[in-house]
Amino acid sequence: MQIMVMDLEATCFEDPKERTRKEIIEFGYSTVALDDNTKEYRVISDGISIIIKPRRSYVSQFCTELTGWTAKELEDNGIGIQSAWDHINEIWKTPITRYRVWVSWGMYDYNMIVEESSRLGRSMPLPRPFHLNLKTLYAVARGVKPMSVGAALEREGINFVGRPHRGADDAYNSAILFCLLMNENVKARR
Repeated sequence: MQIMVMDLEATCFEDPKERTRKEIIEFGYSTVALDDNTKEYRVISDGISIIIKPRRSYVSQFCTELTGWTAKELEDNGIGIQSAWDHINEIWKTPITRYRVWVSWGMYDYNMIVEESSRLGRSMPLPRPFHLNLKTLYAVARGVKPMSVGAALEREGINFVGRPHRGADDAYNSAILFCLLMNENVKARR
């Protein structure tokens, strides 16, 4: 079984009045699999990024500073949101991949997918009933308040790989935490 650990980045603004204009600009994901021999979970793909051109919003200076994405990079390298939805659908349904669950750090990503799907008039590219909120799972497992991916990694003594607020990097780091929790659970059951 493989699990998709994903993280979205969206247009973002310092001014609270503009925060309602957010839209997805990056869909990052990493893949986790259960090793049949060791029965442990491991990350099998580094963070992968699907870059999306904004269509009804723009990339503010604040957003560029936070995510590293510039309007030019998104325009030059991004695809349209409809194409991104098609691509994500294909990834999810690929027989080789056979994802059964998708995971995100908190509910922001899930809610953004719901909102964007509604705006597009399309079904969600990832099935609703197969979503796990890793932020809550981590907090419950550790008996702590919910925290950021970076704070959770620091708490575990693990260095963040890449750049925070890059979807592919956040997904990869979340996948590391997912494996940590799942492997502890596997060992506890032995």
